[in-house]
Amino acid sequence: AWTLNSDGSGGPAPSYPQGNPVVILSGHTITMDANTQNAYSVTINGTLKIGTTLYHNLGHIKGGGTLQITSTTPSTDGVFVFPGGEFDDFMNNATSTIELTNNTATPAYLPLKPGNDYKPYQHVIFSGSGIKYVSADDLKVLGNLIINGGTLDNTKYNKNITVLGSWTDNITTASGGFVPGTGTVYFSGTAAQTMTVTNGSTTEQYYNLSINNPAGLTINGGGQVAVGQYLYLTNGVITTNATNLLTLTNTSTSAVVGGGSASFVNGPLRKNILSGSFFNFPVGEALRYGNVYISTVSTGGYYTAQYYNHNPGNDGMDPNSKINPIDVVSNTEYWRINGPAGATANVRIRWDSQSGIIPPDPGSRTKLRIVEWNGSAWTNLGNVINDGGVNSGTIQTSAVVAINGNH
Repeated sequence: AWTLNSDGSGGPAPSYPQGNPVVILSGHTITMDANTQNAYSVTINGTLKIGTTLYHNLGHIKGGGTLQITSTTPSTDGVFVFPGGEFDDFMNNATSTIELTNNTATPAYLPLKPGNDYKPYQHVIFSGSGIKYVSADDLKVLGNLIINGGTLDNTKYNKNITVLGSWTDNITTASGGFVPGTGTVYFSGTAAQTMTVTNGSTTEQYYNLSINNPAGLTINGGGQVAVGQYLYLTNGVITTNATNLLTLTNTSTSAVVGGGSASFVNGPLRKNILSGSFFNFPVGEALRYGNVYISTVSTGGYYTAQYYNHNPGNDGMDPNSKINPIDVVSNTEYWRINGPAGATANVRIRWDSQSGIIPPDPGSRTKLRIVEWNGSAWTNLGNVINDGGVNSGTIQTSAVVAINGNH
């Protein structure tokens, strides 16, 4: 009833008397192929595969290996059934992993627990080609959540998912391996977290996405991420790049909740904006918040903004190359904004204590201008000023401008 799949020795598979302690060594895989198995204790340092077997009592379960469970296969939806036993030591081990697997023909529901807020997983892997429905309880993972097969589907109960480690989606379809429903995915760790979308043509879909981790979250891999409803910027930055782009598909001007110097998008942020509408992009770089606001948008569609906390001359836009009446251009920062072909809008940027060229005299600050790189020099775009003092204020274009440039 207990079969040794691989022990590295090539010897015969041993059998284990019922009711004895069982130890599965690291690198070994044991498969259970009969129901109603008993053990005094099971230490899982390798992998224990129970398949679809049922009615076990495995006693005290501990170790830091992997327990793989295959869903039941009734005529309708299946379930993932944990073997009987006391799991506290195993679930509290920082390296323990639960793997839930099923095939395309059998959608299955995750268990209510373990895996909820009160008995969270350490690490969880979803494998096999089938649908895994999130149960009628919130899902919590203290470590890593990995989707290796099928889909993790949240449409039945629209629950929240909290991840304190990293999220990895290895599915190659365009929409990825997560079906978000209307729940919120919280990244709430204390160490730096990653969201890895491995396939370059995949866009991972979230309904609500929340970052509350001072160490931050980085989107990497080959794919992108889209948020359909709200992005909650509570604490920590989300790092993106041109390949691993974060897109807000919600056209609402309130699609971002929070945001500021403690939480912003470090890299490009893309937003769906309606014609005639506006949006304040919560972007920044290197611990410096550099939000940019566009309004009176002429063309509905996707707009991308990014803030650069360095000299524009580093990127080929010399601050000393300027057109009268511009006297001096800041060498500490600039913004890049791109929109649909032919789109125009008003652009408003901020200054802060590090901007470097802000005059201490209020009268002199009336001479501040927002400028744009025209391909060879910086040119004046306007001076609609909201003066908050030498360390804060905003400057906006005097008229709408083409949204395809650097400011």
